[in-house]
Amino acid sequence: MSDPFPNPLDGNSPNPFEENRELPKDPVFDRANPPSTETIDFSPEGRRGSAAPILQKFYLILLACGLILGIFVSIGVVKVIQHLGLNDVPAQMDRSR
Repeated sequence: MSDPFPNPLDGNSPNPFEENRELPKDPVFDRANPPSTETIDFSPEGRRGSAAPILQKFYLILLACGLILGIFVSIGVVKVIQHLGLNDVPAQMDRSR
């Protein structure tokens, strides 16, 4: 009985990409030229340097979205306060007895 969940890394399982020629070659089954790990810097300094611009861009996008959302919320709050008359001068009560 064949294995219903074959391991694609053992090299014995069939390659579904060979049946359909329009699909690009699957990198798991393509072992002719494995990627070189000699040029990749795995040190913490190397990883930190590559992640900093991405995190900075993500932070600036979140900041801009927060500012835009805050502007819309504040405009809505001002409109509700004006509509309910909460910014009017309160009526003076006569306290003469």
